[in-house]
Amino acid sequence: MSFQLLDDLGVSANASFIDVGAGEYKLGDELLTRDVTVVTVLEVSSAARDAARQRVGTESRLAWCVDDALAWTSDCRYGVWLDHAVFHFKVGEGIVVWRSTVERTLTLHRVVLLVLHLTRTRHII
Repeated sequence: MSFQLLDDLGVSANASFIDVGAGEYKLGDELLTRDVTVVTVLEVSSAARDAARQRVGTESRLAWCVDDALAWTSDCRYGVWLDHAVFHFKVGEGIVVWRSTVERTLTLHRVVLLVLHLTRTRHII
């Protein structure tokens, strides 16, 4: 992921991030190098969460959740929602529920980044 994109969007280091469907991707690791204060990793797979958690260690700024983004709720509000999974698993009515979850969870000044994994290249839209 390009931190230049975050800079261009005006995302500050004290913004809170949620990384949905992170799996093997290392955004959480990378964000920690920027001194981001809060990163929540939401993963539907406990195996993927456990592998990422083992890689990162006991970093206290990372919160780990295992749930489907369509069923998940949080009292936290996030400035940036990064989603690796929306186009893979959310179709039809699921997109409506996903959008409602995103809107309810994000702050007023929010950024949503959708990551498309096409072959071996990541595309952020």
